[in-house]
Amino acid sequence: MARRVFLPLGLTHARLAKTQEDLGEVYSENISSYHPGWVYHGLLVGPLSESTVLLNHLLTGQLLPPSLLQEMQHAIVLGGSMPGRPWATPGYGLGLMIGGTKSGHMLTGHTGVGPGGVIAVFHCSSGHNVATCSVFDEGGDEGQVEAKVLERLLIAVGAEKQVGEAQWCQLNPMLSSGFCPLMR
Repeated sequence: MARRVFLPLGLTHARLAKTQEDLGEVYSENISSYHPGWVYHGLLVGPLSESTVLLNHLLTGQLLPPSLLQEMQHAIVLGGSMPGRPWATPGYGLGLMIGGTKSGHMLTGHTGVGPGGVIAVFHCSSGHNVATCSVFDEGGDEGQVEAKVLERLLIAVGAEKQVGEAQWCQLNPMLSSGFCPLMR
């Protein structure tokens, strides 16, 4: 992955965690009871900004041929609205969470939950505007983290009125990391 994906994108810190020691380099708290091998498809770790870059390049067609990207984004809808979460029509594609939100927008990306916290990295478009956003919270509430990503994405693509650029680009005190929008 490093040679074929990370390095060509300039991602120098993202990597596949294989051992508990790999997690110790990423998380400030001791999560020695968790082994990354429990995530059967692998556990990528690295800076929040690199998760945004990776998903942005993937979903804007810079990593896969159009036919493979289209196949990857073919979603199977699983149930309906989820209490406390922004999803109206949650579903899965190949390695991606894909679904319509209660606000009527489509998000593509993934949420990850573990003993170190919650990450949500999603991509959204509205008209010709496209944005990708990642948020991490050490406290760990999936719904709140997903809602924060959705809020920031809607502002970034112009679907919500922006009160002030500084307001949506600043660090949020409840989050351990800031917002890293990538727009095209």
